[in-house]
Amino acid sequence: MADAPRPVIAVLGGAVLLALSVLYCLPGHPSTHMSGWDEAAHVALFGVVAWVGGWLLRKAWPFALMAALGVLLEVVQWHLGGYARLEIPDILANEAGVALAYLLRRKSSLSPPGRGLG
Repeated sequence: MADAPRPVIAVLGGAVLLALSVLYCLPGHPSTHMSGWDEAAHVALFGVVAWVGGWLLRKAWPFALMAALGVLLEVVQWHLGGYARLEIPDILANEAGVALAYLLRRKSSLSPPGRGLG
């Protein structure tokens, strides 16, 4: 899939992000029932999506997009999901996942020579 045309990657990636965003903002979304594992789920979800986006596109901007989305979705979830407060631990977990993915991607040997993050 890394050899697919950029528009195909962009459309597929956008569709996945849209689906995850809608699911994430629904009241009682799946991670709300994961007592004790909620932050780990946030780290994993945002980290995996950011890493895959960075790997496929070989750019740094997918990490910035996921970092912004990690904050924006928590704010939307707070307003639309009926939560009493903004979930700061979830925001921090989202950002930790993106940061970890970015660091792992920078250290990764998966990119061909001369095709690192740009």
